[in-house]
Amino acid sequence: ISVISLQGNTFLNGTGTIKTLKAIVFQGGAEVDIGGTELTYNWTKYVAGASQGSAGTGKTITVNASEVATEATYVCDITE
Repeated sequence: ISVISLQGNTFLNGTGTIKTLKAIVFQGGAEVDIGGTELTYNWTKYVAGASQGSAGTGKTITVNASEVATEATYVCDITE
């Protein structure tokens, strides 16, 4: 599993462009579920190691600079 963002991964002082995070699942070196309809994607936001709850569902989520005060980690749990 890889999580990518074509817009980069850093906001500076609460400003910056919207970031789209996308989960990519590989099996045998090839991407599976390209359309995002075969698997279930649940995103969670963490701040200082503590869960802040759901950050969205689906293969991609959007993160705004205003949603990240200092530092945050987004984790995507994927199930069949």
